[in-house]
Amino acid sequence: MDCRLSVLVVSRTPSLLNRLLESFPSACSLPLADVEILCSWNGSIVDEAFIHVPDGLLFRVVSRAPYHFAANVNSLVRLAQAESLLLVNDDVILDRGSVDSALAAMASQAQVALIGSHLRGLDGRLTHAGILFDCFASPFHYLESLVSADHTFVLRDEARVVAASGALMLIRRSALVQLRMNEAYCVCGEDVEFCLDVCEILGSKILCLPEFSGVHEAESTRSSMPGQGANSSDQVLLKARRKRFERRAGCKVLIDEWRLQRDVACLCVREGHKSLPGVALMAVTLLRSGLWISWRVVSSVLSRFARC
Repeated sequence: MDCRLSVLVVSRTPSLLNRLLESFPSACSLPLADVEILCSWNGSIVDEAFIHVPDGLLFRVVSRAPYHFAANVNSLVRLAQAESLLLVNDDVILDRGSVDSALAAMASQAQVALIGSHLRGLDGRLTHAGILFDCFASPFHYLESLVSADHTFVLRDEARVVAASGALMLIRRSALVQLRMNEAYCVCGEDVEFCLDVCEILGSKILCLPEFSGVHEAESTRSSMPGQGANSSDQVLLKARRKRFERRAGCKVLIDEWRLQRDVACLCVREGHKSLPGVALMAVTLLRSGLWISWRVVSSVLSRFARC
């Protein structure tokens, strides 16, 4: 089998998984024989019998381990055959042609190791178009639920980001094999840390592509699972990783991130999407990031002079 795309999905709910599988053929024009869909099933044996696979899809349940997103994904990667990996939540509904758009973008840009998606809720509001960090090193989905998914700002050309949601992303297999998901996370955060690793350790780019899209009700799966709420140890772990990233990542990466933060802040002020405290937090974040980048640039220049 000449596999060109491996789809990795972790699921415990047949109704959600069935809906995802039904959306796949229209999202990807690759011959179905060239695509494998590997599932880590966390549900019951009884529920597994209700999984319905559309004709032609090569779907396999290859793991029945308890739910732990990072560990489940790492186990799936070891079995994946394709160089292009589509990581997708079972509660995502893929848009027509969306996977094709991501595959084309990755094939044309060798320096890109990961492509993030644009996701929306059932109400048409944006739920994800990339991840930014505030001045406390906490991640957030910028413009989440603040604008419609077809807002002109959202539909701009592909944007370089430092992190994207693991709900739907296209990854080069070599990147995920080398870095792996950090299994120290209990509930969430491993996808964001993986993105930071891609930018810092591999020196590769991450793009968010408007055409790589779908419907996703954020946390609809985790909210139905006990013990899957916010986890303080995960927050501490991710904040520490973000601070290391700020110290080690290239200045160009940080500058691109700052520009996106600036553009988002300007939009929020111009269209009144944030309250006064929210605007103040964005301003402090921009100021802190700008000062830190300036310090990094000056330090780099001085160190070069010192070596001369």
